Amino acid sequence: RLEKGDHLEFLNELLKGSPALARKVLYDIEDYIQLFENGTELADVNIAPVVKAVSEGFAPLVEQKGLAYKMDIPNDELWAKDINEGLLRIVLNNLISNAIKFTEKGEISVNLSTQFANGKNKVIFEVSDTGVGVPESEQSDIFNSMTRATNVRDDPRLPGTGEGLSIVKKAVKHMKGNVWVESELGKGSTFTLEFPQAQSDAARMDGGVVLMSKEDEARIDAIIDEVWSNDVIQ
Repeated sequence: RLEKGDHLEFLNELLKGSPALARKVLYDIEDYIQLFENGTELADVNIAPVVKAVSEGFAPLVEQKGLAYKMDIPNDELWAKDINEGLLRIVLNNLISNAIKFTEKGEISVNLSTQFANGKNKVIFEVSDTGVGVPESEQSDIFNSMTRATNVRDDPRLPGTGEGLSIVKKAVKHMKGNVWVESELGKGSTFTLEFPQAQSDAARMDGGVVLMSKEDEARIDAIIDEVWSNDVIQ
């Protein structure tokens, strides 16, 4: 643990030895500031355009590495509950950049969809790669602070602090979601985010008619009562 006043000296020394790792430390610090000090109010958010914008932003980097890039993101609205857009962007940036970083050949795929399970509608985001993978015994540990998988820990081509996925886990937990990884060593990984789908986007269709929520029914009843009480309808 660094004492007060030692942090700048640490970063200066790190910058001399590994500029890439020093930049990563600074990025992680910025993410922590966003996560713990900035406003993190939660609301129902249409995440489709957010996922689309962040994913498309990585296209030049994927192309630069000679990887294929598949994006399956709906063009219409897809709402999720209890989301903070700033935190969501941090999470998406981390997961997609990791997929690119740890993949030398093959493809990156990003998928946004819905799923109905255990009586609830869920919004599911997945980013998959054909990269180095994560050892099975370490797949739960990599979300802990200052933890990196053993197969990349000492690789100078893949610098990192071990904080990125810890930030992801904290941010997703704050937004009342879940995150996990499925991976096979040497073949790739799939990181999955799961959030409750917002009620405004979960309206069910019955014969082509959208069923109203209880709130909508109450609002319409109130309007009709007001119209009748004012003798608007004769």
